[in-house]
Formats: sequence, structure tokens, C-alpha cells
Amino acid sequence: TLPPGVRPGMVTDLYELTMAAAYHAERLEHDASFELFIRGMPPERRFLVSAGLDDALAGLEALCFVPEDVDYLATLGTFSAAFLERLAGLRFTGEVWAVPEGEVVFANEPLLRVTAPLVEAQVVATFLLNCLASRTMLASKAARVAIACGERSFVDFSARRDHGVDAAMAAARAAWICGAAGTSLLGAGQRW
Repeated sequence: TLPPGVRPGMVTDLYELTMAAAYHAERLEHDASFELFIRGMPPERRFLVSAGLDDALAGLEALCFVPEDVDYLATLGTFSAAFLERLAGLRFTGEVWAVPEGEVVFANEPLLRVTAPLVEAQVVATFLLNCLASRTMLASKAARVAIACGERSFVDFSARRDHGVDAAMAAARAAWICGAAGTSLLGAGQRW
């Protein structure tokens, strides 16, 4: 989940918007597809566990640029009025294929594929990378803990050292996906 007041459209790199603006200026409106995958892994870590799809899909459904976002982007002096107007009405209309959360994946295997109009696909790339990469890393670590525990149960206690509340909630959810018996974090326990 995103911190209060942060919208998925603004969880993107400036680079993504400048590319989208170039596509818009050239009237490139065709559909584009991209895949998110992990290129390689250390030999001692041969698998990953997919996670983050819940947040990714919720973010795509909520994709928008509210007037305050568009006003901020206008202050950068980088984007045309026509492109800013396009962003003001932007919603995600594409298609998503993804590996279900909790499934094992390997290097070079797609976690997610997006097919959408080119501008939309470009705008959501950073957001999706953030959701899936961080959550998959957490779930993969939790899976390794579960394997090390064997028949014994384990509990997530990471909130004391996670980097912020959103990371603590994500770590607890990743542990839950991979079979944790519980969590020390009351909010996560209540939710999942």
C-alpha cells in the first residue's frame, strides 16, 4: 500500500514521464508490451517467490494524476500543456498477466507482463518494478526462512528493523504468503 497522499502515477521516475511525453508528441498511440523479470541470481539462491501483485493491481486501478500532481509537473518546465492535459485524464486501460503471489519463479522468467497503450505502459513501469521487486525479495527471504525451519513454525518479527511502516507491512505479508505462523506487528496480524 502507498503512504497517504501518494498516488501511483507519481511513483514513477522523471525519465518515464519524459519518454511518455516524447511518445505523446510523436502521436505514438499503439499498444506496447513489457515484462518484468529478474535477470540473474547468485548460485546459492536459485528461486524467487512472487509477491506484490495485490499492490500492483490496486495501483493500476487507482492510476491517475490529480490537479495537484499536474500543477507540480507543470512547474518542472519539461512538459507541454497538451501532455499535461493527457496526464490529467490518464487511467490504466491495459491488460496484465502475472504469476500469482506465492508461486515460485526463476531468473529470466516473467513475473508480470503489461500490454497497454504506449504512454500508459511507460508511466506505470517504475511503480510496477517497485511493487514487485521489493515484495518478491521479501517473500523469497521468507521462503528461505520457512525452508530452514523445516517442520517448525516461524513468526515475522521484522517490524523493529524494517525501513518504515509500509516496509514492515510488506514484510509481514510476504512472511504470511510463505507460511509464517504469525507476526509481531499487530496491524499486519489484524489484516492478514
